[in-house]
Amino acid sequence: MNAPKKIIALVLCACALCCVLGACGAGPDDSQETDEQAEKQSSVEYVVAEEVQQYSQGELKGASYRVAVPADTPEDELKAVFADVVAHDGFDVHTVWFYSDARLTDGTAPCDVASAVQEDPGSEPSIVLATDETKAKAQESLAAKG
Repeated sequence: MNAPKKIIALVLCACALCCVLGACGAGPDDSQETDEQAEKQSSVEYVVAEEVQQYSQGELKGASYRVAVPADTPEDELKAVFADVVAHDGFDVHTVWFYSDARLTDGTAPCDVASAVQEDPGSEPSIVLATDETKAKAQESLAAKG
């Protein structure tokens, strides 16, 4: 298996783990919502799914988000959206799944834009762009949704 496929496989495994562990705790603290909006770093419009999945990475608390962005969002903007979404949420590490349509953020299809994974607190996320295969699967799922 080549390196990009290994990364995608690891990211998908992390997503499955997030789904299993997601029901184990409460969601993020919404008390600082006004501050988060004032500190917005991205210039693209995006929609964050309401469900936040929690996971553990050793001693670290992690949160996984699903976010809809324009399909052609460049990597630097994905990092800015990532920063906006995870700001002040109280978690140590994060995974953000980027989708081209808000209807896909229910988790029934693979992300069709990119994924962003932050493995160490405060570090910059690693961005993995979606493959043509995952894009096609997501579009099939979207077509089935009508």
